[in-house]
Amino acid sequence: MVRAFRSRRAGALGISRCAGKSDSPIPEAGTDGGEAPVDLSAPGTYGPDDPGGGPYDPVTGVREWWNDEPDRPKPGQVARTIVDCLNHWSDIELDLQDNGIDLESGVLHTRSWRWLRLRITALAADPTTRLHKALTKGA
Repeated sequence: MVRAFRSRRAGALGISRCAGKSDSPIPEAGTDGGEAPVDLSAPGTYGPDDPGGGPYDPVTGVREWWNDEPDRPKPGQVARTIVDCLNHWSDIELDLQDNGIDLESGVLHTRSWRWLRLRITALAADPTTRLHKALTKGA
């Protein structure tokens, strides 16, 4: 189930995946065995799928708001940053040329960084591109 929510942290509207009700026991605020304070907003407090966040409703099994989960690579994937990609600029340039985008035409002066980043991300995900092969070589 996907649910829209308003985050109290950022005040922005976001979309987050709603995890199902956990069978884990409901922890109580206070201390854990008298030693360390229990942080009820911490990820994993109410089960392995709990992203952490605001007050928890034990009846519905859902928090009032929850933290965005970072994108994690799927099994077999390798996490790469945009900087990793830009280190293979000649491969990016050749792959974009294969897709009909000539970087020498001045297109980068008229397009946004977002426009370029989306295309680089698509090239990195396509196993047939030079960029993908350069990023996964030895991985």
